[in-house]
Amino acid sequence: MCESIQQISKRYDVSVAALRYYDKIGLLPRLTRDNSGYRQFTKDDCSDLEMVICFRNLGVGVKEIAAVMAPVTNLNTRSRKLSLIEKQKNRLLVQAVNIQMGLLMIAIKQQIYQNPEVPSKQHARQVIRDYVEKKLLSTAPENALEMTLANDENNDWFATADRPLISRAIRLYMTVQD
Repeated sequence: MCESIQQISKRYDVSVAALRYYDKIGLLPRLTRDNSGYRQFTKDDCSDLEMVICFRNLGVGVKEIAAVMAPVTNLNTRSRKLSLIEKQKNRLLVQAVNIQMGLLMIAIKQQIYQNPEVPSKQHARQVIRDYVEKKLLSTAPENALEMTLANDENNDWFATADRPLISRAIRLYMTVQD
């Protein structure tokens, strides 16, 4: 079943102008038109649009999205697309670390304001420790945090863990020492 541009605009909360623009620059490569020239969105077109919306929400530029959405015509195009996708994946991983650190900082502030009688540094350290243990070390050995804080050379887990986030959380932990 096909849907009109107005129906899709309402369903996905995307302006009609944006949908026309996405079609014009090739972000909706399978989009067809009826005999009167109106765009008709199929299930596949909606799937393409969902991918575009997801990428846009993550801050990916339309040119980069267009490169990923373009049809694969040869082996060179395929390797170029894989490279673009890997680049986006790495960018998103960095964003994820930054978001997690932002959430940690918010948790610290919440704890400080909720318990003003406890010294700020003590609270901050406990929040960081709790966060690292609950969110980051859930798959780690029991003493992973202590080994990591001590820079233990035998800490095999740290070598395979989410190093950027853990490293930043531990540096933050160390800066609020008593």
